[in-house]
Amino acid sequence: MARKAAALALAALVGVSPLLPQAKVLIVTNETLYVEDSDEAPGGMFGELYARAFGAVGYEVGIALLPLRRSVDAFFAGSADAYSPGAIFIPAERQAEIVSVPIARVVSGYLYLRDRGSHAELPGDSLQARADFLRRNSMSLGLVSANPVLPYYEAAGVRLVILETMEQHVRMVESRRIDYAVMDYFGAMQTIARLYPGNRERFGFVVASAPEVSLSFAKANPRTKELLPKFAEGLAAIKGSGAYMEIMERYWGKGNVPKDSLTPDMARHGVDRARPG
Repeated sequence: MARKAAALALAALVGVSPLLPQAKVLIVTNETLYVEDSDEAPGGMFGELYARAFGAVGYEVGIALLPLRRSVDAFFAGSADAYSPGAIFIPAERQAEIVSVPIARVVSGYLYLRDRGSHAELPGDSLQARADFLRRNSMSLGLVSANPVLPYYEAAGVRLVILETMEQHVRMVESRRIDYAVMDYFGAMQTIARLYPGNRERFGFVVASAPEVSLSFAKANPRTKELLPKFAEGLAAIKGSGAYMEIMERYWGKGNVPKDSLTPDMARHGVDRARPG
């Protein structure tokens, strides 16, 4: 319900009605990250981090969830004050137009079904090795259109399927319509638990990287001069107070936040290897 309300609100913004008039900061994000939102916490883990950081410096936050391309378009059109997950999904030619504040990292990799034995052999050390493996075995790969590795796999001749949401990624793997899906680990596990309760052991995951998630602000947006330093101040405040780790542990589990999911300054609070959960 929260997701639907936020999407409707953003639709109103690009027309004639103001979006979330009670919110002093509007953040647009996409549905490819783990944002298991609820009425209490729209935007899930990242939504909570943004709300607490801005709240620490006196701002209210509204979260609007849209499909990937529409979320980026809305951000650059000035329909929102900031964009998450930030630079990782901003086209290369537009990177110079933004400034970003790192907030966390996502443990990213390749989801597959364990009952296909050869999948466990997928190399995790380089794009070249993975591309060669996928092409040699005529395997398919699902990923979002803005994923920075897409052009590489495309040029390497890997069979690709473009997907938009986490649910699509997981359902396509489970139905064997694709061999692998490029996802973040936490989002994959959450989505599997929701769609296929009690069947998580059927899925395997090859860890490949931990890309940075940030909150991006457009340099051309007049509010950036005000909001950027305020967000950085608020983020530092919740890290210092313990609220940052409190939020992370609510999603990962107490004492189970992997170092790879934290910003370098917070890595000392994480563990080397998280328990699946």
